[in-house]
This record gives sequence, C-alpha cells and structure tokens, in this order.
Amino acid sequence: MTFRCLGLAMAAALLAMSPAHADIRDAQGWLNVTGFGPVRGKLLAWAEVQTRFGEDVSRLSQSIIRPGLGYQVSKSVQIYAGYGRITNHTPGPDVGEDRLWQQLSWSGAPIAGGVISTRSRLEQRFVESGSDTGWRLRHWTKFNRPLRPGADLALVLTSEVFVALDDTDWGARSGFDQMRNFAGVGFTVAPKARIEAGYMNQYINRIGSNDRMNHIASANLFVRF
Repeated sequence: MTFRCLGLAMAAALLAMSPAHADIRDAQGWLNVTGFGPVRGKLLAWAEVQTRFGEDVSRLSQSIIRPGLGYQVSKSVQIYAGYGRITNHTPGPDVGEDRLWQQLSWSGAPIAGGVISTRSRLEQRFVESGSDTGWRLRHWTKFNRPLRPGADLALVLTSEVFVALDDTDWGARSGFDQMRNFAGVGFTVAPKARIEAGYMNQYINRIGSNDRMNHIASANLFVRF
C-alpha cells in the first residue's frame, strides 16, 4: 500500500471513530496559539490561547486562556500543571469556568514512518453556574508523518476522548463526555513556529438532552520558546 493510500485510510478510520448520530449539528471555526518550551534547566512553560466561533462561524462562542508550568522528566516525558480560564459566550450573560489541570505528555514512538505522541490530562472544573467541582479525564493521541521522506509537509491525525468522573449541580454527568478527531496537515512557517490545520469532528454526549456534533475548521499555531 502506498503512503498516500495508507494516510487516507488512517484519516478515514480516525474520523469514523466519532459516533454517527447527533441531534444538533453546527459548523465552527477554532483558532489556537500555543507557546511551549524550556525556560530554565528542566523547567518548562506552557501558554495557550483559543478562540472558537460557532453558529455557522457567525459569532464568538468560547474563549480559552490556559497557562502552565512543567518539568522535563526524561527525553520523551514531560509533566505539567496549570490553570485555565474558559468563557462561554452565549446570547445571554457569559458563563465562566475556572479550571485546574495536570498533564502527562509522552512522545517519540516511531510507527508506520511517523511518530506517535500522547497526552493525558486531569481537570478540576469550577463553573460559575454551580458549586460542585467537576473532575474530568481526557486522553489525546497524535500521529505525525511527513508526506514524503525528508519533506516538511506532514500528515497529522489526532484523537481525544473525554470522560467525566463525577456528577455536578451544573450539568456534568459521569461517563463518556465527548470525542474529538482531527485530520490535517502540518508545516513549518518559521524556525520555531509550526502550523497544523485541517478538519475536526467533535461529538458531545449530552445525557438527558440532545447530543451534539460540530464540524470544525481548525487552525493551530505552535511556537517553541
């Protein structure tokens, strides 16, 4: 099988992992800028800013600021902890969320001519509309492979699963929460900057309400310190 066929097959299989049925559908646009890297010795920094546009990309629906600090455990393993401020922009009053997070990142496993990396993140969520703390676990896997040996342009596939660990008075229910699958390309735009852009499918399991599927044009800029 040629690499092109393999890449198409993997992309199709990854996107097919999202459940097919959802009662509510939307077209969205997500923009993300993430800066990361060492600041002193093995001390690492992480800073992330996101804007998300919903309702057929007609209005700002969510904004995220997520800083953190980390430690380089080994060549392929990093640990992080940080804080996130999430604002849900609704037609009515905005709803804010404060979020603490801890993360284990691992990278560097070669497979099928590319590289697999993973990220496991535990979150504690504090939403303004309730008093309970929501605990959530999310696991992200990424496959990156140059379109041809030595090329900068690469196929990028990611999949992330979210699981809520408890029920809350603001609406979270324990169990499967959502899944995000992405297929796109990555390329370097500066010595320490890279863009990954493509299509993301987000399926949200809304217990006791209508499930939701978002079709997302996603663009991500990664800058290494």
